[in-house]
Amino acid sequence: MMMSRIFRYIPLLACGCLVLAVTACRKSPPTLVHAEQLPPIRVSVSVDHPEIHVGDLISYSITVDADTNVSFRLPQFAENLGGFAVRDWKRPDPVITPSGRRGQTHTYVLETYLTGQYELPPASVHYIFNGQTNTIESTPICVEVVTIAEEGDLFSGIRDIKEPVDIIEQQPGRLKHIIIAASAAALAILAVIGLVYFIRRKNNAPVPPVPAHEIAYESLRRLHARNLVEQGFLKLYFFELSTILRHYIENRFGLRAPERTTEEFLQDIQSTNPFSSSQRSILSAFLKECDLVKFANFSVAASDARRVHDVVVSFIEETRERENVVNAEGAR
Repeated sequence: MMMSRIFRYIPLLACGCLVLAVTACRKSPPTLVHAEQLPPIRVSVSVDHPEIHVGDLISYSITVDADTNVSFRLPQFAENLGGFAVRDWKRPDPVITPSGRRGQTHTYVLETYLTGQYELPPASVHYIFNGQTNTIESTPICVEVVTIAEEGDLFSGIRDIKEPVDIIEQQPGRLKHIIIAASAAALAILAVIGLVYFIRRKNNAPVPPVPAHEIAYESLRRLHARNLVEQGFLKLYFFELSTILRHYIENRFGLRAPERTTEEFLQDIQSTNPFSSSQRSILSAFLKECDLVKFANFSVAASDARRVHDVVVSFIEETRERENVVNAEGAR
């Protein structure tokens, strides 16, 4: 009777085990892993060699990693580097890192010639986050500078100094040579100074002024090259010709001919009397004829232009400044 009851419950037990097995095989739901919450800004420092020899160079790097909404400024090292001197540096602009943050690294090449333990002080980075200005500092870094000399090498092989030598008594010939060489050098320096002074004085010598008649002749050549007569601009030609003659008189005799009217100028030369009577007559006739052409539309031809040109040339040639010719008797 008991055995029959046990066999009756075997199917129920089998079904229960099957249900438990199916339930255990079901996959449990995945657990969500949250990404590490990074701070707004991080600062790290590093050196390429924590131990160096005297005279070696060491690279000191400052790295900043910050959110894109954080503005920061790395320090500009010039001093206070724990006994190191800045030999060179690299300061690139910030970049966007693969994680989507802003990164920037400044690298400084440092050097020192003294042995011992050195501590690079913390690097202070100023940043602005959520409208507030803050400062974050890195950790200091220790660097050891050692010497390549072995113990005892610094003082081995150093000889004592010799007794002082009396140069005058021991080496009189050498002193004589030194004096001669110094004297020759001084003479050479004086000669160079004198030559430089002569050249500068020669270059700075005042240039003699160009004579008035040469200026006038050059102006006449330029006027002829304009071909005003051939083009029919006779009124303009007479005006330019009278202007050249007026400037010649001003440069030659110091008379204010260009600024004055013909009547004022002719009255001035009567009182100053720089010309002869025939020259005054020629000058008066020429200026009045030019005024008629310029202001009264007096009709002239090409032949008249050539005639007044010859009058101007003759007047300049008669009144030009000439060099003083000293004859043999005067030279004696």
